[in-house]
Amino acid sequence: LFSRGLLCFQTGRFAQAKDDFLKVLALPAGETNTIFYQQRAAAGGSHQLVTAQGSTKALLLNYIGCAESKSGHHQQAIIYLDSAIAMEPMVADYYVNRGLAKEGLQDPTAISDYKTALELQQDHPVALYNLGVWQRKELGKTEVDYLEYAIESDSSMLAPYLERAYQRMEGGYYKGALEDYTSALEI
Repeated sequence: LFSRGLLCFQTGRFAQAKDDFLKVLALPAGETNTIFYQQRAAAGGSHQLVTAQGSTKALLLNYIGCAESKSGHHQQAIIYLDSAIAMEPMVADYYVNRGLAKEGLQDPTAISDYKTALELQQDHPVALYNLGVWQRKELGKTEVDYLEYAIESDSSMLAPYLERAYQRMEGGYYKGALEDYTSALEI
């Protein structure tokens, strides 16, 4: 069920993914027969082995929250993500995902979630990217170039290159924009 839920999530079938994850949450503890390898979003992030019967509740709640958010049910997503954070408050990904759900509600406290994620993992590329986009949208100009940090943190992530290229193009720095678009195409 867990593997199928992941596959459904990765292929955009969020309602089915949520159902599978909820079923896994309801399973009684038993003999360990499945082990999952989990890597954090950031390159070089910590790795973790979890079992289907072990400490997966917070991870499952995180996935359910993400599925709800992707389905447009942001308020429900926040409830699941709050529960994941309550169980494992030191996981940066959970704060980033809650920030994304809050952004779906135009809740400005999403920024504090991204900043909390960066306190836990200073090179978290998704948190850095989202802060860079927020700064451009809300402030027009950035004091700290979070997009630059996102690219340094994980140079294989496409979105920061595209956002920075757009910003550079708007600012008239066409050579830099072309370099970023070229990097994006290579990715």
